[in-house]
Amino acid sequence: MTSEHDRPNADGELRRRAEALDQRDTPSLPEDIEALSLEEIRRRFHELRVHQIELEMQNVQLRQAQQALETSQARYFHLYDLAPVGYCTVSDQGVILEANLNASKLLGLARGALVGQKLTQFIIPEDQDKYYQRRRRLVESSEPRACELRIVKGDGAAFWVQLSTKLAQDENGAPVHWIVLCDITARKQAEETLRTNRQRLSDIVKFLPTATLAIDKQGQVIIWNEAMEQMTGIPAAEMLGQGDYAYSIPFYGEAQPQLLNLMFEDHHEIAARYPHITREGDTLGVEVFCPALYSDKGAWVFAKASPLYDQDGSIIGAIESVRDITERKQAESYGALGREVLHLLNHPGDFRTAIQRVLTVLKTRTGFDAVGIRLQVGDDYPYFVQEGFSADFLQTANTLTARTADDEICRDQNGNVMLECACGLVLSGRTDPTDPLFTPGGSCWTNDATLLLNLATCDDPRLKPRNQCAHANYASVALIPIRDKEKIIGLMQFNDRRKDVFTSSMIEILEGTATHLGAALIRKQTEEETQALQAQLLQAQKMEAIGTLAGGIAHDFNNILGAILGYAEIARDCIPPESEAIGYLGKVLLASERAATLVKQILAFSRQGNIDRMPLKPSHIVKEAIKLLRPSLPSTITINQKVEAATSFILADPTQVHQILMNLCTNAFHAMEQTGGTLEITLEDRELFRDNLQHKPELEPGMFVVLSVRDSGPGIPLAIRDKIFDPYFTTKEAGKGTGLGLAIIHGIITGYGGFVTCESEIGKGTIFEIFFPAIEEQVDSEIKSSKRTPSGNEHILLIDDEKMLVDVGKTMLERLGYVVTVRTSSLQALTLFQNHPAQFDAVITDQTMQGLTGMELAWKMLRIRPDLPIILCTGYSNLVDEEQAKHSGIKGFAMKPFTKQEIALLLRKVLDDGLPA
Repeated sequence: MTSEHDRPNADGELRRRAEALDQRDTPSLPEDIEALSLEEIRRRFHELRVHQIELEMQNVQLRQAQQALETSQARYFHLYDLAPVGYCTVSDQGVILEANLNASKLLGLARGALVGQKLTQFIIPEDQDKYYQRRRRLVESSEPRACELRIVKGDGAAFWVQLSTKLAQDENGAPVHWIVLCDITARKQAEETLRTNRQRLSDIVKFLPTATLAIDKQGQVIIWNEAMEQMTGIPAAEMLGQGDYAYSIPFYGEAQPQLLNLMFEDHHEIAARYPHITREGDTLGVEVFCPALYSDKGAWVFAKASPLYDQDGSIIGAIESVRDITERKQAESYGALGREVLHLLNHPGDFRTAIQRVLTVLKTRTGFDAVGIRLQVGDDYPYFVQEGFSADFLQTANTLTARTADDEICRDQNGNVMLECACGLVLSGRTDPTDPLFTPGGSCWTNDATLLLNLATCDDPRLKPRNQCAHANYASVALIPIRDKEKIIGLMQFNDRRKDVFTSSMIEILEGTATHLGAALIRKQTEEETQALQAQLLQAQKMEAIGTLAGGIAHDFNNILGAILGYAEIARDCIPPESEAIGYLGKVLLASERAATLVKQILAFSRQGNIDRMPLKPSHIVKEAIKLLRPSLPSTITINQKVEAATSFILADPTQVHQILMNLCTNAFHAMEQTGGTLEITLEDRELFRDNLQHKPELEPGMFVVLSVRDSGPGIPLAIRDKIFDPYFTTKEAGKGTGLGLAIIHGIITGYGGFVTCESEIGKGTIFEIFFPAIEEQVDSEIKSSKRTPSGNEHILLIDDEKMLVDVGKTMLERLGYVVTVRTSSLQALTLFQNHPAQFDAVITDQTMQGLTGMELAWKMLRIRPDLPIILCTGYSNLVDEEQAKHSGIKGFAMKPFTKQEIALLLRKVLDDGLPA
C-alpha cells in the first residue's frame, strides 16, 4: 500500500503521463490562429473549459476512490496484523514473502527478518516430510491442505502448529502459497495427557479380574482387558479402535447400544432392553442375559457402567465392567426349583401324577434336552417318568439289570442284583469319590459322555459299559441319586447334546434337590400307603356290611331252599317211580342245589363262607363260570373255550377257583371293552420239569393243571408288568377296579403251592396262566347218589324258629323211621330238655334263633348230658364254623340247605359212632 511520503513522486509521474497523452490525443490548432473567427474561437474555448471542468471532477472522484482504497487497505492491514493466527505468504520456492504480526510472534522473529527466509528452516527435520507431501498434494489438486507439525522458534523452542495452505497468485500472476499457522501446543499437550491417562487406566484395567471395556465419546473401544478377552474370546488387538457398537456383538450377537451408551444420552431403546436398571449417582447397574457369550451358550452377567471425565469434568467416554453371575442365577433358579418340587409333592394328588409334574418342572427349569427319573420296580430301576429320550434309547436303556448270555440275571457274591451302566454304579452306591467323574455325594457327571466308557460297571468280565448316552449324541450327562436318608431309592438323569452345560456347583444344587425329592417321595408314598390302608379299611367295612347283608339274605334264602328241597324230596317219595312228575321234581331238586351253590359263592365273596379245600376236578367249575360269564359280556367279545374234562384232580376251594376265573375274565373284558376281541379260556394238564421251573426253585417238578385266560387287547406295557400283582395297583379308571383282583389271585395260588405267569405283547394281547399242583386221582366226594339213605327209630328233638323248616324236617325224619319232637323256640326246647334229658337220643338245632343261639343251647344241654349227640345247622353265621362246633363238643355240623340223604347220613353217623363228625 502507498504511504504519504511517496505522494509527490506519484504526482509528478502522473503529470508526465498526462502531458504525453495530451500531445498524442489533443488535435493541433491551426498555425494561423488569427484566421479563426471569433465564433470558432469562442466555441473552442468553451470546449476547453468543459474539458477542464471534467478533468477536475474526475480528479476529485479519483482522489475519493484513492482515499477509500487507502482506508480499506489500512483496515485490512489491521485485521491481517492483529489476527489471532499467523498469516504469511510464501513463494513457490518456499521463501517467505510476507508475514503478519502473529506469524512474527509465533516464529520468534521480526517481520523484516522473516521475509526472504525459507519456511522449512523453521520446521523440525522429523516433520519436514509432512510439509513437502502437503505441498505436493496441494499443487496436484489445488485444494486447500492442512497438516500438524512442529515448528522451531528463533530461540530454538519447539511447538505444535496446524499448518493450512491455499494456492494463490500475486499481482503479477506468479504462484504463491497463503499459509495459516495455528498454535495447537495446548491441544497436543491435552491429547498427550489424555493418552497417558488412558494408557495408565488401560494398564490398571488390563489386569483387573472383572471383564472391563471402555469407549470414547465417538463410541470407539479404548479398553478391552484380559478378563474381557477370556469372557468373549476376542483379543484386544481385534477390538480396540472398533466403533459402531462392535463391542456388543460378543454379548448379544448383533451390534446394538448397551448399558454404557446411556452415559452419553437417555436412549429409550436401551432403557427398554434393561428394565431393571439400578442407579447409584451416575453409575448404572443391571443383571441381564447375554445369549451370544461362550460360543452362543449364553450367560447371565451383572453389568456396571460409569462415565469417564476429563480434567474439566466433561464426559469424554464411558467404562463398563461385566461379571458372570450364571452360577448364582442357576443357584437361585435351582433353589426355586427345589421349592417348586416340594410344593408339587405336597400338593394333593396321586403319586404318579406328582412325579410327572416334578419331571415337567425339572425339564422346563433346566432346559436340558432330556430328563428322567428312575425308581425301583422289583430288582430293576426303569424310568418311572421321562421326557426327551427317544423310543430307541428307552428300548436299550430303560432296564438296568445285567443278564448273562442265557438271559439270566447276574448277581454278586451276596446275591444282590447287578446293575449295568453308570446309572447302575450310582444306584448301587459303588462310586469312587477320587474319580473326577464322581462327587462325594455319589453323583456321576461329565461334559464329555465318551469318558463314561472308561467306567467299569462291576468286576464281572461279562458286563460291559453301555454308554447309550454317547451313542445317542448326548455330550453332557448328570446322574443324581435320590435318597431316603442313606438308602438310594432312585435316580435323576439329565442329558444334553451341548458340551460344558454342567458345573460342580450346579451338581451340588441338584444333589440338594434330589435329597428333598427323596424325602418327599417317601412321604408321598407313605401318605398313599396310608390312604390305601384307609381305602382298604373302608373296603373291608363295605365288604363287612355287604357280608352282613348277604348273610342275612343267605339265612332266609337257605331256609326257603331248605323247604323247597325237603318238600320236593318228600313229594318225589310219595309218587310212583313211573310218574311223569318224577322228572319234574328232579329238575326242581337240581335247581335248588345250584341255588344253594350260588348262595355259598355269595357268602364266600363277602368273606363269610368257610374256605374248604377239597379234591376236585376243576373242569365243571370252569364250565359253570363260563355259563355265568357269557351273558355279562358284549357281543363284540367272542369266547373260545378248550376245557378238558379229564384233567387231574387239584386240592382247592371250588368257590376260590370260580373267583380266580371270574377275576381274570373280568380283566380281559376291560382290556377289550372299547375294541372288542376274543377271550380264550383253556384248561389242560401240563407236566413241568426242572428246566421249566428255574424261576421257581422252591417248587417240585411234576404234573400241573393249567388254567389259561388269553385276550386280544392292547397288551400290558413292560414298565408296569412287574407291578400288576401289587395290591391296589390298577390302570383302570375310577369305579372299574380296586387293584385287588390279581393280588388276591396271586395270594390264593401261592397258598395252593402253585404260581401265576403273565405274558403280554403290545398290540397283540395278554395271557395269564394259573398253575395248580395236581394231586393223585380220588373218588369224587360229590358223587353220592349211589349211596343208600340210612334210617332209624331213635327219638330226635328238632329245633328251628322257621315253622316251615320244622314241618318239613319232621316229615322227612319221620319217613325215615325216627320219632320227632319239634320246637320253634330255643328257650322252650331247653325247658323241655331240662325236664326230660333222657327222653331224646339226639338233637338237631338251628344256629340263628331268638332267645338262645344254637351254640348256647348246645352248651346248656351238654352240661346236663355230656354224651348227647347234637347236630348244629346253619345257613349263615359269623359266630360259628365246623371247627368251633367240634371243639364245643357238638358232634355234627350241617350247612343249610341240605338234602334228605345228607341229613340222614350225618344223623346216622353221630348216633352210631358217638364221635364228632
